[in-house]
This record gives sequence, C-alpha cells and structure tokens, in this order.
Amino acid sequence: MAVAPIPLELVELIISFLHPGSLNPLNGEGNFLNKSSASTTAKCALVCRAWLPPSRRILFYRVHIGKYQAYGFAQLFTRPDRLTFLPFIREVAFQPGIAQHTWMQSVFKRKLAKHFPPSVETLVLEGFSSEKPTPEALHCPAFTGITRFELRGSWNLALSEAVKCIASFPVLEVLEVNLALELDQTRLPAPADQPAATLRSATFIGRGVQPVVAWVQASEVAVSALRFSVTDMVAGHQFITSIVQYTAQQGPLLSSLSLAFEGPNLEERGHALLLRDFLKHNTRLKTLTIKASLAQIVSIILSAINRHALPELEVLRIIVQEPITQNDLAAQPFWRTYYAAPREPHYRELDRLLEPHAVLRRLIVAHFPHYGPELRAPESELKASVMEAMPLCVARGVVEVDPEPEGDSSFWWL
Repeated sequence: MAVAPIPLELVELIISFLHPGSLNPLNGEGNFLNKSSASTTAKCALVCRAWLPPSRRILFYRVHIGKYQAYGFAQLFTRPDRLTFLPFIREVAFQPGIAQHTWMQSVFKRKLAKHFPPSVETLVLEGFSSEKPTPEALHCPAFTGITRFELRGSWNLALSEAVKCIASFPVLEVLEVNLALELDQTRLPAPADQPAATLRSATFIGRGVQPVVAWVQASEVAVSALRFSVTDMVAGHQFITSIVQYTAQQGPLLSSLSLAFEGPNLEERGHALLLRDFLKHNTRLKTLTIKASLAQIVSIILSAINRHALPELEVLRIIVQEPITQNDLAAQPFWRTYYAAPREPHYRELDRLLEPHAVLRRLIVAHFPHYGPELRAPESELKASVMEAMPLCVARGVVEVDPEPEGDSSFWWL
C-alpha cells in the first residue's frame, strides 16, 4: 500500500525544529546555523524532492561570509547558472576582516553581487579597525531590496561614506548603527543622500553614532520605533541632547522606545535636566524599555508621569544595571550611591507611580549583572524582593520578573 505524502506545511514545521531561530530576523549569532544543525538540515534535503525546498530555505536563509571563506565562496560563481541555492538567500552578513577588505570591491561588488536575487532583504557589514588618520572606504553592495541594514563594529569611516551607504537602500525599514569609533566629519553628506521614506525603526549604539542620528533627524523621516544606547556617559551630553530632540520630533507617531545608559553619571553631568521633559510629546508610546540604575529609571518615569506623559503606555520593561564587580562597590563611592543602596524604596516608589496607570498591561523587571554567577543573588531571591516591594502592581497581575539573559552582550535587551 502506498504511503500518503506528508503535506508540505508539516514538512516545513518538522524541519524548523532543527534550529528554531533560523528564520527569525537577524539579531544575534544564535540565529546562524551551527555545524550540527546545518549538517542535519542538509541531510533532510536528501530525503525526497518534496523536502528539498523547505530544507534549503533554512540552510541558505542567511549567508555568513568571513575572511577565510570569501575566496572559496567566490569560486562557486564560476558557473552561477548552476547555483540553485541563490533564490533561498534572504540575509547576507560580512564579518570583520572581509567587510573592509578590497575583496568587497574587486570581487563581490564587481562579480558576485549581480547574481544575488532581489529577494535579499538583510545586509550586515561588521568592521574591525583601529583609528587611522585617513578614513577607509565603505564597500556597500547595491542590493535594492534591502529592508534591514546593520553597520556595526570598529570602522574608520567618514560620515559622508556611512550615510551614502544607508541612503542607497530605497526601501529600507530597519536601521541599526553600532559604531565604536568616531566618524570623520571633514566632508558633509551630499544633499541627495537621504534615508528612505520607508524607514520605521532605528537603533543607535556607541560613541560614533551621534552624527548619524543628526543626519536622520534632519531628514524628518518619521519612525515608529527607536533604540538608543549611550555607552560613554562622560562625553554623552551632546548625544543625549540629540536623543531628546529626535524622540520629541517623532511626536505621537512613536510607539516603541528603548534607552540604555551605561554608567552612573546621569545626574552628575546635567543629563537628568535634559530628560526632565522627556517623552511629553510622545503621547502614543505603547512600549518603553529603560536600562540604567534603578534610581535613574525611577527618576525618568517620575518626570514623565508628573508631566502627564505616557498616557497610552502598555508595556514597561526595566533592566536594572548592576556594578561591574563587587570590588567596585568598595572602591568607588558612586557605585555605592547608585547600585549598593537598598532597592526596595525605589521599587515601592515605582509601584506607587504605576498603580493608577490603568492601561499598563505588563511591567517586566530584569537585572543585568556584570559580575560572575558566584556573586549574584539567586534568581528566586531577586524575584521575591521585587514582588514584595510592588504589591499594588502585583495585585493587578502586571509584574513579570525576567530571568537573566544568556550571554554577556550589553545590548541583549534590544
């Protein structure tokens, strides 16, 4: 008796369990197939003809090109008409060491890029450079269908080069700029270089992003989601000013905002004054994430609520930043001020502020410790202390205490 074929939808579901994050939007190394998952997925493609497309959709969804694979990858294109995997590619990521290499211009842009399908929608360029007197070139592939672009790492770039690349994607929706080095601003961007009108989400991280924020802000393109991380609080006053202005510019169109402040200098350098009227223009904000010390978080929420901001806030996620090591608490007075002080009064104040906020559906509390697991409080103890200090929000059923995130990335909350 003939065996009935398995429906294609069921085949796709079965194969998707091999690596559940494989078709998620690019947001971390965990989405790339590891060697074991890739090998198993490749074997699934050999089961029968019906299993071939769903297996290849996962196997070739994202292509990760590194320095030591680049020339071997190029050799595949001696007969591009026989490359049956090309239609399945959706994301292309260039690793440090190759993204800045002349290979990008002499081989990829000139010989390979034209064979990629217009369905490629995500591009990642990750650099690894030291500061140099002369900016390097940014070899930006001409993929017109890109909806998500990430420029990250250490780049010795001119601002004009960076924005020219960003502006080359006419249907861009999601932009992430994470730059460790300052951009050279000797040459201003060309007037014709403007971000796409389709842009709806932007993330800015690192010491080099402030001029890019100013460029996007000047275009007056409206976005619905913004994410900022100020990693250098000592020199971050100008960046925080840009954040406040750009966020206010979005007005009621902004629905999601994430903020991270690295370090305890928010009050010391007048940053708190800048944030005093923060968010009062964003009357339709639905989701707010703040990563800072607990005192800073409560200060921002207090200022916002006192000025009748956040009337439609439904989800508030707070990431309470811990000190780097226990030794910091003993050695540095400001660590003791911002991190070692009892948390309960701050949580009780937050509970009081949020209790009358009827539209709030979720308050997610997480802790971001920098020190080793042997020095951390047990997760159950943290959860119990939060729940005990926030009885009003607990009674409404809105409080969730997140487990500590995996990995040690400072930007896991994004």
